[in-house]
Order: sequence, then structure tokens, then C-alpha cells
Amino acid sequence: MSLGHFDKGYFKFLKVIESNGGTPCEDMPENFFPEDMHEPILRAMMVENALAVCASCPIKEECLKYAIESNQKFGIWGGTLASER
Repeated sequence: MSLGHFDKGYFKFLKVIESNGGTPCEDMPENFFPEDMHEPILRAMMVENALAVCASCPIKEECLKYAIESNQKFGIWGGTLASER
């Protein structure tokens, strides 16, 4: 069984996370998918919080690269909203 491009990219991204000892966003994944929140004020707060976490993340660039390569259509990845990727 061979791994497709997406799978290889995913495992490479997991290695980056592991070598970093984890990521700041691991404990709050719900904040990184504001599309699931229908209340505008809460959604805005989620986005603000997520972007603040991304701003200081040591693997922000790798996260964004993964999101672009794997065509992530939802969520905040590498400090960007889906509409910005």
C-alpha cells in the first residue's frame, strides 16, 4: 500500500509537531474552526484567540504550508483564515 501525496505531507507535518514537543493549539482545537460557531460575536472571539495563538507558534510556517498543500478548506492554519489561503 503506497501513501499518496496528502498522506506523506500529513506524516511530515506530524513529525514537525512531534519534534517541537507539540503545539500551542492542541488543547483548544475548537477555536481553530470558527466556521462551526454560528454566533457572530463568539466566532469573532474564537478567531481572535486562534490568531493570537498562531502568532507565537514556532511551527506557524510549516502549518500554513501543510494547509495549502493539503487544500484545507476550513479552519485557521498557520495564522490564516480559509478565505486567506
